Amino acid sequence: MFPNTESIIRLIGAVLQDDHNDWSVGHRIFDMKEYYDKLSSIQSNLLKIKAA
Repeated sequence: MFPNTESIIRLIGAVLQDDHNDWSVGHRIFDMKEYYDKLSSIQSNLLKIKAA
């Protein structure tokens, strides 16, 4: 079916790359913006406490 070893390696590589691309740009379950907003708020509150 495949003329040589390199051809099957290229095919497998292409399939893996396509799967990786689909996974890396897919729907994000956890939104980091909300996390960083809360982290920023906590840090500013800590700085206020330390300054007092």
